[in-house]
Formats: sequence, structure tokens, C-alpha cells
Amino acid sequence: MRLRINASQMDEKLLCLEALYSYAVAMGASFLPAVRPLVEACLPVLTYRWSDKARGAAAMALSEAYKCTVLAAADESAASTGATKAHALELSGVLLKPLTEQLNKEDSLEAIDSFLEAFKQVLTLERTHKVGALEGGAALNGTVQLIKTQLQKDEKRLKARAAEEAERDEDEEGSEEEEAEKEQEAEVLLTCIHLMAELLKLHGASAVTAIEAQLLSHVQPWL
Repeated sequence: MRLRINASQMDEKLLCLEALYSYAVAMGASFLPAVRPLVEACLPVLTYRWSDKARGAAAMALSEAYKCTVLAAADESAASTGATKAHALELSGVLLKPLTEQLNKEDSLEAIDSFLEAFKQVLTLERTHKVGALEGGAALNGTVQLIKTQLQKDEKRLKARAAEEAERDEDEEGSEEEEAEKEQEAEVLLTCIHLMAELLKLHGASAVTAIEAQLLSHVQPWL
């Protein structure tokens, strides 16, 4: 069986997602009326198999929709919209499960970085606005586990690359694709570090204990 992939349709999908994200960023709390349709449009794209860029763009758009809801709930001048922290908390429940499930299955570094950035946004908003989305020990351990999974994936990639390099001739250089992959890996690791920093700011000593127990052995090779 042959599969045909319509590249122009994928490009259009990606452009639409990027436009939605940019519009949400620009509008802030005023984007609230468009949050529901954005969420309904973007959630299915998290598992869109034909484009990792579309999956990543959907994750970023969803996190921005969540931010718009939180800002609307916190904006007294926008009280007429009826947005409350309860609405923001409800939306986080709709978003976090599919984001988590896809992140754990995702194999594209670019998409992984976007998903991690989405979680970082939720953590930052939890710290600044106390929504209740990622508070408590269960949320802390769940987020630490997400980071741990990505660090374990990185270790596997490094071992596989080292094995490939060992089989090459000494003067044979790596391809441009390999160099681009290394750069993207560095971006993912940097986002993991930012996530850890947010956890420490939000959870304090509890985060230190969780990070030492679950992540320290994976972080030590960087030191």
C-alpha cells in the first residue's frame, strides 16, 4: 500500500498553528474568546504523525492559550469575561494529560523541545499566579519523571552515536544532519535545565529532594 503525503497541506497546517500562537501571544488576556476553538483545533494535532513541526507548534499554541486564560482570570479589567482561576485549572486538566502522553512517546527533538517549553510555561504561571495546576508532591514527581525520561533518551542517543563514531575512519567527519541533531539535543537539555530551575522556584526544598533522588545521576555527566 502506498501513502501519499500532501506537503502543501502540511505547510498550511503549520502556518495556521504558528499564526494562532502568534495571535495569542499578541492578544494576551483578550484572546480568551478564541481559547476554546484553538484548543479544539490543536489537541488532535499533538498526535499528527506526518509533521513533527506541527506537533510542536500545537503544543506551543496550547500552552499560550492556557496562559491567555490565566491572564484573563487575573486581570480585574477583564472581569466581564467571567474568567476565573477555576476555568484555568479546568483547562490545565484538559491539556496536561495529552501533552504528557505525547511527550513520552515523541521521538522528534524539535517537537520534544516545544512540548517541554509548554510545560515550562505552565510551571512559570503556577509560580506567578498560583492556579493549582502543578502544585503538590504528585505534580512535582510527575514533572521530574518527564525530565528524567528525556535525559534517559539523551543517554541512549549519545551511546548510539559513540558506537557509530567508533566504527568510522579517523578522518571521517560527521554529517551536517548529525551536527544539527547535536545542536537540537543541546536545546532540549537546556530546556530541561530551565524546567528544573522552575521546579526549584516553585517547590523549594521538596524539589531539591526529588531532583537529587531521580535526576542527579543523569545530570552528573554534564558536570
